[in-house]
Amino acid sequence: MEPDFANDSPELLRLQLEVWKESIRVTQSFTDISHKTRQMGMTAGVGGLALAVTLLTQFPDAKLSIPYRGYDYATHLAGLIMILAGIAIWITKFLDVYLYHRMVRGSVAFTETLERTRTFRAITGVERGLAESITFHSRSKRPVSDADAANSSKKTRAEYKLRRFYNLTIGAIIVMGIATLFTTYSSIRHDTVRINQTIEMPTR
Repeated sequence: MEPDFANDSPELLRLQLEVWKESIRVTQSFTDISHKTRQMGMTAGVGGLALAVTLLTQFPDAKLSIPYRGYDYATHLAGLIMILAGIAIWITKFLDVYLYHRMVRGSVAFTETLERTRTFRAITGVERGLAESITFHSRSKRPVSDADAANSSKKTRAEYKLRRFYNLTIGAIIVMGIATLFTTYSSIRHDTVRINQTIEMPTR
């Protein structure tokens, strides 16, 4: 049900507009935090991939060796660095999707509530406010005036698209890391020589 503030005083209407402006600023702040988090995560991932490629091409002998039961198992460090880069992006996904993005959604929902009032629409003279328009066009595959039904689709929501982006990126990096571990894998057996020696003591 849409709130009705048609009979509000001009002072109260002015306060409502100030609240709307502040909610837009709060949404922008949460959006900036989310963007910075993604930027740091992507920087860590790309930096890890660059380091792994450099080690793999310039230092082919940079391997991690693990001795176990007479064998030396070795694999290139590039694969491990790729996997760590994927983990770094996964941590970024956790912060972005489950924390900051939901804060953005909460602030947008509050702003949409303000924009659905008849008073706000009468003052601005538009059918949809800023938050409503952004939500509508970001969810609709073909944003037209009667496409509200398409907005309920899970695959058109920003969170679904964000999850898909992170999952594809993390999966690709970790698969490359595992493939590098296996393609650069080697094992060396240590030959052991057993010496049996008998010492005889002279008897009197």
